[in-house]
Amino acid sequence: MDIEKLKDPGTLGSLASIVSKFTARTDVVFGKMLLGSATPILVAFVEIASAWFLLFFYIGAKPFFQKLRELEKVELISITISAILSSVMGPILFLHGLKLTSAINTSLLVNLNPLFLSIVAVFVFKEELTKKLLVGVSLMGLGTLYLSTKGFTEGMTLNNGDFLIILSAISFSLGTLIFKKYVHTPNISLLVAYRAMIGTLILGGTMLLFYQNDLREIIHLQPILHILLAYALIGVIATYVLHYYALENTTMTNNALFTLSSPIIGVVYASAFLGEKIEFMHVIAMIIMICGLLVTKFDMIQKALIITKMRFKHLHNN
Repeated sequence: MDIEKLKDPGTLGSLASIVSKFTARTDVVFGKMLLGSATPILVAFVEIASAWFLLFFYIGAKPFFQKLRELEKVELISITISAILSSVMGPILFLHGLKLTSAINTSLLVNLNPLFLSIVAVFVFKEELTKKLLVGVSLMGLGTLYLSTKGFTEGMTLNNGDFLIILSAISFSLGTLIFKKYVHTPNISLLVAYRAMIGTLILGGTMLLFYQNDLREIIHLQPILHILLAYALIGVIATYVLHYYALENTTMTNNALFTLSSPIIGVVYASAFLGEKIEFMHVIAMIIMICGLLVTKFDMIQKALIITKMRFKHLHNN
């Protein structure tokens, strides 16, 4: 096995997908911190506007619009629709839901997103349904069900916040599917910046027309501006770049399966940063889900360990 396999886009795509799950799930922490002082639409607007501002000046105005003109019409239309679903509707529904339910519930229910993506990847994009995939998805679905029913002792009850989180998961999933099928431009920064621009314009226009009181509240947010900036940098920019790189460099099934680890990450974040209690049933559910991930990705994990061993041996010899 050649050491250069470390540069294989499939391996790098998988790595980007894994890391993006850790940055993405910071949204439950930042969201809970911010929603005590600001409304959901204001948080969504400031977060996406910050991302747009930083990315726009990173790329530069002239190169940005030049590259936009190079996109095919179907790509431009598709990424616009994807942006509306994933940068406007998804965040608004998610933040409203997060405000009304716990971070642990939120981390659980966003698991419907990758489950939906996995199903569509097999039945729409015709990706292979292997035994390992079936067992892995089943185990992680079982872990989710176990957690949501408190160890199979209760039925899963949905409050308004939970229902909104489910709707946001559907919105994010549809946005990802449209992006995956119709957008193939390799310039990740451009795609992230364009989505942020669309989100900024739509949310800003909506606030200007219907939420003027919320817009005025921005001047009172100085004590939490550093949290908003951290949310934009970690929860948005880093996540988007890693996520879209993964979409272009690994299969949708792989990306969806890695995303199934998000509830585990979110539950740990909720306990570590928000003080929410992790009960025994949470631990059992997480073990089941981790086993599902290991079963599905056993070959890749084995390969990664071999490559890592070869790399360390190569460095030691030099």
